[in-house]
Amino acid sequence: MVKGFERRLRSFHGRRLKNWPYVFIDGMAVKVFDTYLKEKVVIVAIGMDDEHRSEILDWVVAESEDEVSVRGLLIDLKRRGLTSPRLFISDDSRGIVTALRLEYPHTAWQLCSFHKISNMQRHLRDITARAEILREAGDIYQLSSTRSEALRRLREFCSRWQRKEPEAVRLFRRGFEDTLRYFDCPQHMWVSLRTNNPLEQLIGKLRDWTHRFNHFQGQTNLELALYTYVCHKNGELVPEAAHQEEETESQIPTLFVA
Repeated sequence: MVKGFERRLRSFHGRRLKNWPYVFIDGMAVKVFDTYLKEKVVIVAIGMDDEHRSEILDWVVAESEDEVSVRGLLIDLKRRGLTSPRLFISDDSRGIVTALRLEYPHTAWQLCSFHKISNMQRHLRDITARAEILREAGDIYQLSSTRSEALRRLREFCSRWQRKEPEAVRLFRRGFEDTLRYFDCPQHMWVSLRTNNPLEQLIGKLRDWTHRFNHFQGQTNLELALYTYVCHKNGELVPEAAHQEEETESQIPTLFVA
């Protein structure tokens, strides 16, 4: 059975991809015993279409979420069919952002609005006003129906809090327009695209799936554990095809529907 999963995993990593319009990227820390116990990062990409269907495109296990590792993943996705997505969504990881600009210079990038607000929260001086500030910052996205309205609400927010929280406001305002790229997409997609939540939810489920392991004995075991989750989500954890000597690509589970 393990050999069957290994064969299917190789096919999963090499399968052709369609050109998904929206792509989410993020990393998940894991512990791997490779000569000695070390922490590695699983960098995951999922695609989403205009009907909110989602697919795990692939992942790469790396030492860190650096530019080289992310570029390796992106180059492989591009080679397999992800040629011109409409929008990438991620946090402000320097490695991810730099890699996206190099490999997909003509594709827009959406900075996760939740991470934007969380980053501001870490720089608040007066924690007694935290709930009010965070609610008003969130309302900029929740209540705005156009980009211009969001920018107007931003100006009002900054005017209100600039004197009390200058550093937090400065960080929130810096690069703010990168959090508004979702306005260029169909309105029914806005809630799904303005944060990295679709991928964060998947990563949470992957952590739950792998929490029984204190650490993984080598990268191969880690990869197999991740892949069995893909099979589990598709109801194919122990498929009949696993007992066959060869399997067709159509039998390889790929979809993850949020």
